[in-house]
Amino acid sequence: MTSPSPTRRSLWIALLITHLAGLAALLAWVTSETRPVPMHDLQLAGGERLKCVSYAPYHRPGQTPFDPEAVISREQIADDLAALAKITDCVRLYSVDQGLDQVPSVAREVGIKVLVGAWIGYDRKKNQTELDHAIKVANDNADVVTALIVGNEVLLRRERTVDEMREHIAYAQSRTEVPVTYADVWEFWIRNDSLADAVDFVTVHILPFWEDEPVDIEKAILHVAQIRTEVGEHFKGKDILIGETGWPSAGRQREESKPSRVNQARYIREFIHQAHASGWNYNLIEAIDQPWKRRLEGTVGGFWGMLDAETLNAKFPLSGPVAERDDLATPIGGAAVGAVLALLLAVVSRAGKPSLLRIAALTLSGATTGLLAVRRGRRCCSIDPRAGVLARDCPATRGNGVGGAASRRPFCRQHARRATWRTAVRSRHRRAAAVCRCALSRLPHPALSGAGRRVRGDRVVESGCRTCRARLRRAHRPCRRRSLAT
Repeated sequence: MTSPSPTRRSLWIALLITHLAGLAALLAWVTSETRPVPMHDLQLAGGERLKCVSYAPYHRPGQTPFDPEAVISREQIADDLAALAKITDCVRLYSVDQGLDQVPSVAREVGIKVLVGAWIGYDRKKNQTELDHAIKVANDNADVVTALIVGNEVLLRRERTVDEMREHIAYAQSRTEVPVTYADVWEFWIRNDSLADAVDFVTVHILPFWEDEPVDIEKAILHVAQIRTEVGEHFKGKDILIGETGWPSAGRQREESKPSRVNQARYIREFIHQAHASGWNYNLIEAIDQPWKRRLEGTVGGFWGMLDAETLNAKFPLSGPVAERDDLATPIGGAAVGAVLALLLAVVSRAGKPSLLRIAALTLSGATTGLLAVRRGRRCCSIDPRAGVLARDCPATRGNGVGGAASRRPFCRQHARRATWRTAVRSRHRRAAAVCRCALSRLPHPALSGAGRRVRGDRVVESGCRTCRARLRRAHRPCRRRSLAT
């Protein structure tokens, strides 16, 4: 072993101390995640289950609703519903395409009900085909189907007008005996309240995490209760279904809203307790984690499920304390692997014989890196390249929406709402344009197209420093507003 020069020795000592302190802090942080957090226990009556959960079967590797050739097998649906029948009385569908028309018959076998959905998007021809198919499925399974939901957040995505949605709903009403409704974010229902006359009951989405002003978990249930009261008063005489509500278990934090397993468990427990006490009818989003949604909504989009995508096991219990992490084996293993790799690199280095000080510093550096990699991998899980599509291939962005699960939109919920209302409506500059800086979508926001503004979206998105462009690739960021001269 060679002795380093005094200058280099001081540098290696500084590196050793820095990584030792960092590794100790990280281990303390990871250890704290294994401590159970006490919270409200959900005590359901004997045999009582959740009222309804959103179901999409695209949780296996490579499955995505954007694959036009995809067809979900009856065997997979049976396995999924058998697991869900243990926790819920009902599942909600967003489409009857790609084999999902088999869900009602399988649901009958396991003893649960179904909210059938017809996906309405840009493609008029496909909309009509989807609606006719959904009506047939509802009529053929009227003993299992409790309602037909015509369209999901169509007004939010600006893919059809209120009048067009009223026509679709009237068409369904005249051809089925099951109740008919339409589902959208609560603000859009209030802004388009005339649509309530066409439906049998109002289906609103209340998601504190996706609000324009994100809500802290401490105030989330109070927020839901206030919105539910406001909607109930606005639509007096109409039954209200909370068609989507929930909390993600992992992903990027949105201001006050922090995704975590503990927060998801807390939200679900407290919401169900409040809903059952207040007599609310509800549907939780969602049944099973959806890996493909990470391409549309960032990492957080794939972790809204009650069940794990791989094992179909419950992600948390409905009673007792909940810990963010079950054990320390994975992080310690990651640190060990990093340390071994760094040690090997230090030993085989060609820069002379390394000193013990250098080996120790590099080993600690590797251990710290390995532990960080495990933590980041847990929060931002790898994406199967088959689980999503590029914007140019996405059926939603080229006006050919494919039926399926809740989040099928060319822009994330945050972009669709903030870019539309905060920029197009409230902008100080008359000619300001909002450009969606979504990781995949490099298109101008649809709310501004045809509004008399020239939006040079591609040119703006491609510009910027390397750091900004890297951020675009990593995850969804809030829309950057640019004032563009016309």
